[in-house]
Parts: sequence; C-alpha cells; structure tokens
Amino acid sequence: MDSDDLGEQRHCTEPVHLHFDLGIDLYSSSNNCIRNLRIARCFVGMMIEIASNNNSIANCVLWGNDNLAVAVLYSSFNTVTRNYVTQNANGIGIAGSNNTLFENRIESNIGEGIALSSRDGCTPCRYNQILENNISKSDCGIDFQYYANNNIICGNTIENCMTGVNILVESERNQFYHNSFRLNTRQVSLPSPPSLNFLMQILSEGTIGATILTRIKTEMALAKYPTLF
Repeated sequence: MDSDDLGEQRHCTEPVHLHFDLGIDLYSSSNNCIRNLRIARCFVGMMIEIASNNNSIANCVLWGNDNLAVAVLYSSFNTVTRNYVTQNANGIGIAGSNNTLFENRIESNIGEGIALSSRDGCTPCRYNQILENNISKSDCGIDFQYYANNNIICGNTIENCMTGVNILVESERNQFYHNSFRLNTRQVSLPSPPSLNFLMQILSEGTIGATILTRIKTEMALAKYPTLF
C-alpha cells in the first residue's frame, strides 16, 4: 500500500500471504483496516512503518516468519488486536512508535513475544498499551530495550517463558498492573544493580511489583534501600 492518506479506511482481506520478504508493508500509509489474513514464511509478516498511523490489524494468523511477525516502526495510533502470533523468530517488535494498542495471543516464538525499543536512541517508544495479551513459550515474554518509556502493561498473562519481563535501565516510567506470571524460569529481569530511582519507577501495583520486591529482598541487602521496605 503506497504512501497516500485518503482520510478514509481501506480494507485488505486477502486470505493468504506466503514467502514474501514483507507479507504486508504499510509505508507512510494510514487508515487501513486489515482483517482475517494468514501470513507465513516471510521475513517480516506485517510491517507498519514511517508515519503509518490509524491502522487496524485484527484477526490475522502470523506464523513461521523469519524475523518478526509484526513490526511497528515510527508510527502512531494503530491497533494490533485479536491476532494469533506463533512459531516466528520473534513476535511483535515496536520501535520509536507511540499510542498503539496491542492485544493478542502470542505463543511458541523463539525470541521475544513483544519487544519495545527506541531503536535509533532518539525517537522514544512510549504511550503504548500492552493489554490482555497471552504470551507463552518464548525466550522473553515482554522485552523493554532502549528508551521504551511511559507504556502501560496491564492484564497480560505471561507463562512458560525463559524470562517473563526484561527491563533495561534506559526504559523508565512504565506502569504495570494486574499481570499474571506463571511457570517462567525467571519472572522479571532488571538491570543489576538497579538505581533507587529506577526501582521506585518500576515498583507498582500488581503481580510484577510483588515479584520484583521479592527479588530485591532476597538478592540485595535491605540496608541499601531502606526507604523501600
């Protein structure tokens, strides 16, 4: 889909996309509605990039893609919901993108279920909503890489992963609420040692807060952070 913005919603419901470098590529293309696709064995199944805004991706199956099932790059106000993402190298990658909603079933991917990053170190990845995803059987459930700030992570179930959530020190002020962690080898991975400010930003209501607090109590001296306890 080419770089025009008609101000109206366009629909794509072709059934199967196989063996492309990019199964679907939205490049500076907005107001698209993509539904009910099966995208497999591409390099990237679905690419939303470079100011592609207000797109809706739903009810698609993305499997066996060599790099990412879905990539959202430098775009805003998209929705990626009710998709089944399985057996890809990585699930969903979000780089330098803002104000996008993700709600999907993501399982049996090799690397990350969802990864958030600035990518270029200049364009923050922020104000995204990671809500009610079911993420399982991946190396890392949700990976906060560089400068992924001010995102909301709520109501997700993360299970049977090597690491449930990984957070680098550059990613701050993310809010975690009511997430469920089950049978992950490591529930939460933090920078070591985290700063006091970082800990205060990360510790919030919900399961992840309790998990991190337990780790701090067991792995660090209480006297080092007396105000936390």
